[in-house]
Amino acid sequence: ATEQEQLRGVIMFMRLINLGVSIALIVRSSLLFAMISLDPKVWVLSAFSLFGGCLVCCLETQLKAIRTFIAVDFGFLFDPTLRFFFYLLLASVCLSLGDLFGLIMAGCLVAAAVYNTFVLCRYPAYRKLRDELAKEEDERINKKIRTEVGKEARRQMFTKS
Repeated sequence: ATEQEQLRGVIMFMRLINLGVSIALIVRSSLLFAMISLDPKVWVLSAFSLFGGCLVCCLETQLKAIRTFIAVDFGFLFDPTLRFFFYLLLASVCLSLGDLFGLIMAGCLVAAAVYNTFVLCRYPAYRKLRDELAKEEDERINKKIRTEVGKEARRQMFTKS
């Protein structure tokens, strides 16, 4: 049981790292768009990093509909080697913009890529446990929704119009 608890902690830490990096990537890309640069290189690289950050963010949200879509259309994110190269590609995009924040983001993405690859290779049970955690999360969300809908239905049933 301790190995499973350790794996749960590793999964949560990896999700937090991926979410942090993806949110920083999204914010950076959005700020570059907001500066309205006249250089088309900035537009293309910002768009690519924005979509890459959104993809990683959606991967880590673990919502059932999004998780299925990503697994079908972006299955490379579930393979350690391909995920590593995708993160390196995002890092090179950040680096190619040539500013300090891009350099910092590139370093963070490379570190996240190495950590992701380590976890995915070191813990073969990662995928199974991640799916179990996602199902638990889906059940908890659905229970909360049913509870709230029930409360609202009872409230509206007994209030006069």
